[in-house]
Amino acid sequence: GISGDTTQSALYRLENVLGSPATIFILALGANDMLRSHSPAATAANLEKIILRVKETNPEVKLALLGMELPGWITQARAEPYRKLYRSLSEKYGMSYLPFLLEGVAGKPELNIPDGLHPNAAGYQIIAERV
Repeated sequence: GISGDTTQSALYRLENVLGSPATIFILALGANDMLRSHSPAATAANLEKIILRVKETNPEVKLALLGMELPGWITQARAEPYRKLYRSLSEKYGMSYLPFLLEGVAGKPELNIPDGLHPNAAGYQIIAERV
């Protein structure tokens, strides 16, 4: 991933990634879509295009979808459609699914860089163990 990535920008870069051999493909996108108010339908469509392209390129690859949650200041009504899209896609395509990538890390200053959004090395260690 690239800091600031949206599902659309990742979709544009996908072919570059697919050129590398892989046995596991971890898809962890969507937080920036949410924060920039991209529609849940557009986010889901982009994620689905990525999933289908990965499966087409490498049918044997194991796929994992890592979900994102919105910060507490985002209303429940706005957050719920995003939560549903991750579970729905993981079920539809038989993917391993982790509902919230940053669980146990988000909101903890000691586990994040100064921007308060991105994990530091200690935060990523926790994430790696969970994944």
